[in-house]
Amino acid sequence: PKDISWGVKDRGGEILWRADGLSARIDSCHVRNTQNPAFVGPLKVTGEATMAGSRIEFAAHAMTEAFGGKGKVRLDAAGSHDRSSGIGRAAITAAPVTFQAKGVQPHDFFPVIGGAVPVLTGTAALSGDLTWRDAVLAPALKLRLTDVAYETKGARLSKIRGNIMFVGFWPVMTARGQELTGT
Repeated sequence: PKDISWGVKDRGGEILWRADGLSARIDSCHVRNTQNPAFVGPLKVTGEATMAGSRIEFAAHAMTEAFGGKGKVRLDAAGSHDRSSGIGRAAITAAPVTFQAKGVQPHDFFPVIGGAVPVLTGTAALSGDLTWRDAVLAPALKLRLTDVAYETKGARLSKIRGNIMFVGFWPVMTARGQELTGT
């Protein structure tokens, strides 16, 4: 969205321009969301890309560390973009993160959540595809929950398992007809 601002510092890498195409490598780049509270914690980004004709192939890696050093989240994306059509696709994966009552919590990675999400236990992992045409994004991302538990006023939920399919970012949208199991 237009209203989320970012800052970039400590960029390092190389760009090679040859007769048959272009290649680029980012060895280090620190990206920070400048809103308060931040949408996501500071990111360390690395990656590589090649361009031949109108096709760009890329792989990018972003990692954020939970505040207080409680844990890390790493997101990997690999895909391609065709400059002539404006169409692209990326396969997205994030390694599982295990939440603990006195350990890492979602707000440690995404400060904007604040106290909106109760204390969680269990594991969450993300995978799927992100496609686009010009500036229009179409996610098909699966959030896999394993043995997630939390308490709210009047309810305690545990052993939550299942997948949540996300089909929109802004606003966040999930696919219809999804079911999670738990007790």
